[in-house]
Parts: sequence; C-alpha cells; structure tokens
Amino acid sequence: MFCLDFSQHPHQLAELAKLKLATNLPPWENDIWQFISNWYNPAVNYITIHTSGSTGKPKPISHTKVAMLSSAEATCKALQLKKGKQALLCLPASKIGGMMMLLRSMHAGLVLWCIKPSATPLNDIPANAHFDFAAFTPMQLFSITENTTHTTLAGNIRSIILG
Repeated sequence: MFCLDFSQHPHQLAELAKLKLATNLPPWENDIWQFISNWYNPAVNYITIHTSGSTGKPKPISHTKVAMLSSAEATCKALQLKKGKQALLCLPASKIGGMMMLLRSMHAGLVLWCIKPSATPLNDIPANAHFDFAAFTPMQLFSITENTTHTTLAGNIRSIILG
C-alpha cells in the first residue's frame, strides 16, 4: 500500500513517475506510474485501453484525454469529491476503472491510497481506515459482503461506485 497525495503539487508526480518507471516495480505499481507519466506527457493525446475480452478477442480502444477528463469532472461533481479527500485505488491501473480512479484523484486533488488489486481488496486495509471514495468490481464487492470485517470497513467508505 502506498499513498499519492494529489492535493500537493500534482505535476511533480510526472517527474516522480519517470524515476519510478526506471526501477523494478511490481506490474500493478508500474501501471499506476505509467498512466501518470502518459497523462502528464503533452505528446500523448489519447489513452489506449484494451477491452476485457469477455465477448471476444480483447480490442484496443482509444479515448481522448479531454473525454476522460470530462467524465472525471462529472463524477467528482456528482460525488462532491474535493481537494484533500481520501480515496482508495484497488482496481488495476491498466484498465479503465483504475485509470479513471487515478484521473478523478488527480483532477479533484484527492489523497489516493493504492493497494495491489485483488478479489479481496479490503484484506490489508487498517480497521480504522475511512475513505471518501472507492470503486469496486462486482466480484470485489461480493467478496466484501461475504466477510463481516470487510463489510464493516466498507461502511466507512462514503461513496462507492461499481463497475
């Protein structure tokens, strides 16, 4: 678990991303830094995401940064996500859900806690943790409902979106 504080000098993260990407990171962390690097790179106008492949061969889909930012702004406005609020990233940053959690956090100036994506995302969360925002997959949310400790932890999350 590590924390990205987007409420403080978010553009400095582009430089940090370059440094991080030059090291040997676990793939889930590398994906986070790769997205940050691409987002702040003015030469990158589109973010390419591959579909899950659940209905056929995975296909690349490119989204403009403008369209992604518009979506992030709408979610932040609807959920009243503001600078300094706490968010949890437990989705892969190589997929659209994880990328959008990063982008929402960057846009709103959130403090984003990043954990390794898993089917049981609240396993390593401290019992006293409180988050203002998190996104889960249906499988993750189902696993949370099957564990009373995790259900209690989820109750400490103000807004949850399911994707």
